Amino acid sequence: MTLRAEYDVDGVPLAVDVADRLGPDALDAIDRRLRSFRATAPATLDPSAVVRIHLGAEPLTPPAGASRAVYDSAAGTVQYCDDEATLFAEIDGGAQMRCRPHDRLALLACRPSSVESLWRATHPLLTLALIELLKHQGRFSLHAAGVVSDGRAILIAGPSGAGKSTLAVGLARSGLAFMADDTVFLHTRPDRLDVVGFADEVDVTQQTLSMFEELAPAARRQPVGGGKWSLRLEEALATTQVRCCPPGLVVLARVSDRETSRISPVAASEALVELAPNVLLTDAPTAQAHLAALAQLVATTPCVRLDTGRDFDRLPARLAGARAARVS
Repeated sequence: MTLRAEYDVDGVPLAVDVADRLGPDALDAIDRRLRSFRATAPATLDPSAVVRIHLGAEPLTPPAGASRAVYDSAAGTVQYCDDEATLFAEIDGGAQMRCRPHDRLALLACRPSSVESLWRATHPLLTLALIELLKHQGRFSLHAAGVVSDGRAILIAGPSGAGKSTLAVGLARSGLAFMADDTVFLHTRPDRLDVVGFADEVDVTQQTLSMFEELAPAARRQPVGGGKWSLRLEEALATTQVRCCPPGLVVLARVSDRETSRISPVAASEALVELAPNVLLTDAPTAQAHLAALAQLVATTPCVRLDTGRDFDRLPARLAGARAARVS
């Protein structure tokens, strides 16, 4: 017996199954992250079009063929087996993932009654599985926060520690609509490029909570992850969510000790070099398609560097001005 939830990710039907042994708390842990994609009506598409994620308690078997590392983290290495077209990960805390995107299927496993194992399965490994599955459906991930100004997405890209979440919170607090604090997807079509927001739980540090005191009542301490806190931004702020819109500005962010933020233009070629690590080098065709989507983004969207200061209240107008200046 399994517990099930259904989602719609920009037209891609997603079914999530959780082993009954893990209980409703495990399904709730996933739904807290995916609730912005909740399906509003029963799926009407061919069942063969559904992408599936299953979370169970039984250990997963690594691919039998030779594998190569495609991503390293402090918690463990993610490997890809070309012969079996399978992405596999086993990380600290007893969580595993086995993803076969050509079969539209990802298996996750965690230890029953282990809070840490469940968190690792439903956070880093769920994100990784979703990224790989959606890549094969033409939705390409970008490690970026997203807010919306005048109907277009301002994408705040950068590695962990670049201040994306803090900046997204500050901009949403100043009145901009919210798309995501850490991950968006690029959906390429022959005539346009759209940004699809992943309005996940926002992960913030104690420093961010101290900067925006109204966040504290909605925040809950993460069981792992370096002392961060998680919250739903719509529960903490009166902000509007936007699920999909065209890109308007790419912001390469980094934290500074400046009082006033500094914004400077960046060439498309330089921006592409900085965004290229978003491409997970699994199978060659989809990796190339991912890189092409990033290239299309920076070729058609103004790009700037932002050395973030403390002037969050002025940044919406300044970023809008930067976009207008680059477009003109």
